[in-house]
Amino acid sequence: SHFAIDNDGTIYQMVDPKYTAWHAGKRKWNTRSVGIDLSNGFYTKYNKHYEKKGFGKRPIHKNVKVHSGTIKECLGYYPEQIKAYKALVKCLCTYYNIPVDYPHDSDGGMVRKVYAPAAAGTFKGIVSHFHLTKRKIDCAQLDLEEVLRDL
Repeated sequence: SHFAIDNDGTIYQMVDPKYTAWHAGKRKWNTRSVGIDLSNGFYTKYNKHYEKKGFGKRPIHKNVKVHSGTIKECLGYYPEQIKAYKALVKCLCTYYNIPVDYPHDSDGGMVRKVYAPAAAGTFKGIVSHFHLTKRKIDCAQLDLEEVLRDL
């Protein structure tokens, strides 16, 4: 990935966005995107680890829809991470003239499965890995509609 957002909201740049980072498999998506990873153990069994390390409990999301199925429970992100994500996305969208948009249906709701224009590399906006392939479920618990509304 080009960037990583730590538990406390610290943003790390690992690759200059003018270069390709191999964050989305060995596919064409890498050459057409800027990768942002958010630190998260995903599975609720890791919440004790976050507490023990002094970060506190992560939010737990229930019944997250993705790829015509449901994830019963998974860990969400800390508010500091969401704040940092918003700031980074806003900066990247402004600098690279990326539309502040996400895969959505005709009612404006976020698409929760592979989004054909994103998978084809023609969508311009913000996507999660699950928008690109059925093999991924991350970041289904991140509501892009809500995050981008503030931008």
